[in-house]
Amino acid sequence: MTVSYFKYIFLLSLFISLTLHAQSVEKTYLLGKFDPATHPQFSKLDDAHTSGSARGKYLRNGNLRSVCKNERSG
Repeated sequence: MTVSYFKYIFLLSLFISLTLHAQSVEKTYLLGKFDPATHPQFSKLDDAHTSGSARGKYLRNGNLRSVCKNERSG
């Protein structure tokens, strides 16, 4: 491996860390150690959209809007 490869890896990791910091992404969110019931980006699924074991589960707000939109158009 050459020095340029390590430079590339270093710059890539620096860019990623700066990007994540700029977006203020929570470390607990990235690690999946959060409670979707209290997280502002998640909503509880309605019984109309679920069946079986999915009842009472949570989905990201953007995904939930897409599901609802597809049900109305389809």
